[in-house]
Amino acid sequence: MVSAAPRESSRIEPGFTPATDITLGPWATWTDLESDCGLSCLWGGVHFRAAIDEGGPFGRAIGDHAYFFFKRHVDGNAPPPPQ
Repeated sequence: MVSAAPRESSRIEPGFTPATDITLGPWATWTDLESDCGLSCLWGGVHFRAAIDEGGPFGRAIGDHAYFFFKRHVDGNAPPPPQ
């Protein structure tokens, strides 16, 4: 997995930011990807470190719930919809 932002390709400040090409990844594990996603909010000034640390368990719990919901449907084990 690799995500890139070419130099000066910003939609907000085209021709100016980012100052250099940006490449993220590849990540060896989903946990590594999760860490970089959280840190990107810190680097972007969106969240404080404490918010990232506290939010991680919530994000993992939601991701686990979504995964098992999807897996039940794919495996044919989902309960019937309410009538």
